[in-house]
Amino acid sequence: MANSKGKRKLRRMLQEAGLSLPLRPPTQPAAPTSTLLWKRIPKWLYGCAVILTIAITLLTDYQWLHIEKDSSLNPTNPFGQSLVVVNGGHIPLTGVDAECAFSPELKGEASGEVPGGRDIWQGFAHYLPHHGRATVPCRPIWSGKDVQFPDSAIFEIKITYAYYHLNLEFLRRSQDFHFKSLVGSDGSQHWQYVQ
Repeated sequence: MANSKGKRKLRRMLQEAGLSLPLRPPTQPAAPTSTLLWKRIPKWLYGCAVILTIAITLLTDYQWLHIEKDSSLNPTNPFGQSLVVVNGGHIPLTGVDAECAFSPELKGEASGEVPGGRDIWQGFAHYLPHHGRATVPCRPIWSGKDVQFPDSAIFEIKITYAYYHLNLEFLRRSQDFHFKSLVGSDGSQHWQYVQ
């Protein structure tokens, strides 16, 4: 209370002298502080963005092998066609193996000398970079004398590979490819990829 009495006394003396107390500066309302955009985004949204980025990165690095046709040496024999395996992934492959076989029921239907069983070609491509190509060495299994295959003959290729020099058995992956021979209108046999 003494404080307010002192202020009143000072104000009265200043008024008698024709003076006044200095005015207080008007208080301005606090301006809203602008927060940065990245601070306004919820943290869970950052987490979702990180998970999505990791998923996209892993998908682009996933090995997408595919097989393409190359030149045919004998148009009447679809198995005389050379096939090329292509690495569609970004990670190089090493130790690429191929296992080639035809369907077991084909043995009795084919005419000519048909070699039997499966043929395994280990390490036919030692290093297969991004978009690298290597010829699949399956032709010798079909190189019988005067072989004619029936319509819808099935040819199977299993490609096994390791990621960039990580040639451990439990890390090796494989992809299977199945092809069917079809007789065209001109009487020649052609490949058709079946899943």
